[in-house]
Amino acid sequence: MSQVSNTSFTTSVSSNAMAVVDYLSKSMMSALPFIVCAALFRTVAVIMGEGMLGLWSADSDIYRLFYSWLYNAGYYFLPIYLGWAAARQLGCSEQLGMMLGGVLIAPDLLKLVDAASTTGASMTSVYGLLPAPVNDYTTTVIPILISVPVLWRVECFFQRVIPKAVAFSFVPFATMLVMVPVSLCITAPAGSYLGMLLGQLMFMLGNSGGIVSLLTLMGLAAGWEFLKIAGVSNVVLSLAYAQFMSVGTDSCILIAATMATFAVWGMPFGASLRVADKDEKALMLGYSISGVLGGVSEPALYGCGFKYGRCLTCMAIGGAVGGLVAAVGHVTAYTIGMTNVFMVIGFATGGISNLLWCCAAGGVAFAVSAALSYCFGVVPAKGQTMGDGADSPETSKSVAEVSA
Repeated sequence: MSQVSNTSFTTSVSSNAMAVVDYLSKSMMSALPFIVCAALFRTVAVIMGEGMLGLWSADSDIYRLFYSWLYNAGYYFLPIYLGWAAARQLGCSEQLGMMLGGVLIAPDLLKLVDAASTTGASMTSVYGLLPAPVNDYTTTVIPILISVPVLWRVECFFQRVIPKAVAFSFVPFATMLVMVPVSLCITAPAGSYLGMLLGQLMFMLGNSGGIVSLLTLMGLAAGWEFLKIAGVSNVVLSLAYAQFMSVGTDSCILIAATMATFAVWGMPFGASLRVADKDEKALMLGYSISGVLGGVSEPALYGCGFKYGRCLTCMAIGGAVGGLVAAVGHVTAYTIGMTNVFMVIGFATGGISNLLWCCAAGGVAFAVSAALSYCFGVVPAKGQTMGDGADSPETSKSVAEVSA
């Protein structure tokens, strides 16, 4: 009985944990189009600006439009976008989710934030009774993602107790009446603190330099595709997305995933050079091209890696070497979304040096993975080990029988 109870408890915990991860990852994925669009506007501004092509001056209207105005349109209102996305995932009112995000970035709250920098008043009150910290929640992720599940349960409660005749008006009003103090006094400050801890962790791992950054990027890049196979990569990506959406950059998880992607593209390319069968050669090359141009790496991972098991080790080594180069060059991601080779364009936002280091690291990951897969990953069949001018034993025997 005790064993059954423990198994049931473990299953319940695992199920709940996966539900939380699913909620976080899907909510942030739903908001990604806003983020990708905003980041690409800034990328275009950097490419066209004085640091690269020099076609737009830094004080020109079009440069400011792309670099600041349109970029901030995506990031500044992030709590509202995520309020909609999170509410959509939970099945509660999307309008109330957006309104709750608006509460966190309302102009009156931001005025208090500005005043706190001069007066030192770090607290305000809600309804004149409840103390609430004064925080800037613009561009934040975790505060609204923590608040919306509470909104969901509060709304469900009032939908049960308020008569249907007046539910249309009073359910939203009563829900927000409760959620304003709950979010401003409890969930949003807690989320802000968690976000700060997460940011410090990511900064330490990705930007601290030295052996910590090197080992972190190498380890993540080497093992990333194995995390994907195990189905837990979304857990790690949720952390990366939260960090990226909060500060607009990432130098840890997204960089490691990028290097691992280049390595998985190189694996079938190296295998295609090694195998002798024409159909198999075309298949392996197709896997590589589908990743490089189409942004789909699963055919390479499962079609090549699972068929030639040693290629997975070669891929991991290639990813680790790419991660090493990226760590040395302090490569930083400024945009997310594209999964093919054109994703390197987004690294131009960090300047020409960031772009060149990214291309170098990705190229090294691809080349090392391909070279190792060619040399060690694919074991030729017995009939393929002979040179082009040599006959296999079976062929020599057949010729001898015919001659006799």
